[in-house]
Amino acid sequence: MNKTFLKKSSGFSLAEALITLLIVCLITLASIPVLTKKKRSLASDAVHGKWICTKNSEGQTVFWSESNSSGDMNNPDTWDKTGQNYCKFVPPINARNFAVTIAGGGGGGASATKLEKYWTSDFAVEYTGKYRMVAIGAGGSAGQTKCYKKAGGGGAGGAAYLEYEVDENITQIKMVHGGYAHVDDDNYNAPAGGPSSIIAVRRNPSTGNLENMTLIYAAGGGGGNGRWGMENQCRHGNGNGGSQGGVLTDVGGVTVLNSRPGTSSCGEFYCYGYIDERSQREVNNFVSPYVVFTNPSRYEKNQYGNGGQPNRSKGSDSLNHAFSRDGTSGYAMVMAKIYKAGKGGKAGQSVSSMFYPKFEAKYLKAIIGDGGRGGVTNSSGGASNGFRGGDTSLLNDKNEVLIGKQGGAGGSGFETIQTFVDTPGGNGELTTLFYPNNPQRGVGGLNTLIYSSTDAQTNNSYDGMTSKGYGDGGGGGGYSASQNKAGNGADGTPGVVIIEW
Repeated sequence: MNKTFLKKSSGFSLAEALITLLIVCLITLASIPVLTKKKRSLASDAVHGKWICTKNSEGQTVFWSESNSSGDMNNPDTWDKTGQNYCKFVPPINARNFAVTIAGGGGGGASATKLEKYWTSDFAVEYTGKYRMVAIGAGGSAGQTKCYKKAGGGGAGGAAYLEYEVDENITQIKMVHGGYAHVDDDNYNAPAGGPSSIIAVRRNPSTGNLENMTLIYAAGGGGGNGRWGMENQCRHGNGNGGSQGGVLTDVGGVTVLNSRPGTSSCGEFYCYGYIDERSQREVNNFVSPYVVFTNPSRYEKNQYGNGGQPNRSKGSDSLNHAFSRDGTSGYAMVMAKIYKAGKGGKAGQSVSSMFYPKFEAKYLKAIIGDGGRGGVTNSSGGASNGFRGGDTSLLNDKNEVLIGKQGGAGGSGFETIQTFVDTPGGNGELTTLFYPNNPQRGVGGLNTLIYSSTDAQTNNSYDGMTSKGYGDGGGGGGYSASQNKAGNGADGTPGVVIIEW
């Protein structure tokens, strides 16, 4: 007879497992005060600090240490001078986990300049902005006569000036100079002078077609007339003087000058029309330093737009001024004072909080890059670019480079180009470093720099502004139209090495 045996299993009972878990919990609770005491002891033994090396406003290498410096951390001019071209950093005993922030020197901003241009013939538009324009029609010729005091003088041409905003749709400016007309000896009615005009060729934004737009049309002065015959045959009646020319425009805003008609029966005095002296001075001031009327006086036959003076049977007039019987020619010109503002300098390369567990060196050397010098407008008005900032390096005691950052490029060329208005310089580029209390930054001349959602800074000077941060580019020079002055570029700021642990 077969017997059946049951196999007995071994293991912990539920009661045994619960007792074991209880014992483990009691041991853990008893150990907590010991563990936290050890952690607090480690924290209290740790070494913390901050050390900074840069250059002060006099270009001297200076440093600040949280543990033993009395100067203001935000003012390098109060820091300790090293007397060398580097700072020496000795890592404190037991210091660990270093964070290094480093930046190269910022580039200097470029300076501003002015370009004055004048055109008396057709030209393609290169710059948008305000232009100043003058047009004067030719004077009419004097009437023909063989009778003393019987002919009329020619009228003056129309004259006007305009300041006009040229936009990107205007591609060309065309000009016509009115020609004077010659007296016809076979006809006592003298011809009028030719018109002068300034026309803009404009691209219609809607159709793309080119259209002519009259900015100023100055008609020529009318011709005078006279009487034929011997003295005793034309004793009664006189020739009429020519009328002054009119002015037309498609754009408005034109200032019409005072030009006079010719007169008749003027005896020994002047019969011709002219643009009066006050208007001539007004034109010269409008386009200064360009000069349209070289000697503002109506008693000059070579002035633009004057009418012709009739001949006299007695030759020259009593004041000994002889005049041509033809009128004088017309004139057209366009000018612009083009202000070019400098670009801001570039920031030096930078990096924040690069982590090093420890330094395998007895000491470190920080060599700080200088800020690049700003460009200066020279005595002849020429602009110059800013200079590059210097490189910053952190070396170990074997002069091996641990980390290095290049200086920023100087501002090169022009940030903005405008005519007849204040022109702001470019802002200096900013590093990514954080500065407490939002110190002054590299703002371009006559410009505003917005460097956070809540902070902005405006520079009302035409010179660029130097930053008070580390490694920032200097502001570019602006041009003050009201003061007629070009601004210089600002220097970039020196680099920095910051070590925290």
